[in-house]
Amino acid sequence: MTRDALTRFGLIALATDMTIEADAARLMPHGTRLHVTRIAFDNPTTEANLRATGPRLAEAANLIVPGVPLAGIAFGCTSASAVLGEGLEALTGDRAPVTAPAGAALRGFAALGVSRVALMTPYLALTTALVADRFAAQGIDVVRSVSMGHADDREMALLSPPEITEMALAADHPDAQALFLSCTALPRWS
Repeated sequence: MTRDALTRFGLIALATDMTIEADAARLMPHGTRLHVTRIAFDNPTTEANLRATGPRLAEAANLIVPGVPLAGIAFGCTSASAVLGEGLEALTGDRAPVTAPAGAALRGFAALGVSRVALMTPYLALTTALVADRFAAQGIDVVRSVSMGHADDREMALLSPPEITEMALAADHPDAQALFLSCTALPRWS
């Protein structure tokens, strides 16, 4: 159906995410195109609300330029991907290979030989614990976790670079081999 030589990728974003589209597009290499769809999400970022994204993933994947081949699909929510766990790929369907932040982080830790991390999130403490638990279930020792206490991902998107930096520094720990900043809604900074 396509007549161009572009490699196309899909992105499933939360309806409330204000940052991921622009940030993800900046990461795309020449010769690729990113196509985005959104799924309903209700704040606050509780386990129940994050888990509710799972049944919406297959329909969202099918809405990404229907009939056009995709090289891969990303689900852009770190905390929801931590809650949904390894079953996330099956929930998304078989349209294209799927990746999500929590699983990608775990693969990155494995590739780098990292077994001890510090964790900083903008989330509520209970949501931060869900991410830490996902990492721990895969053998990653979370030596320190720091939560900024936000319940709404729209608030998370409006955090300033100095606020994020301050919390990241507070989360770092001398025993950590890596510092993981969780949340695709966090704005990028230079």
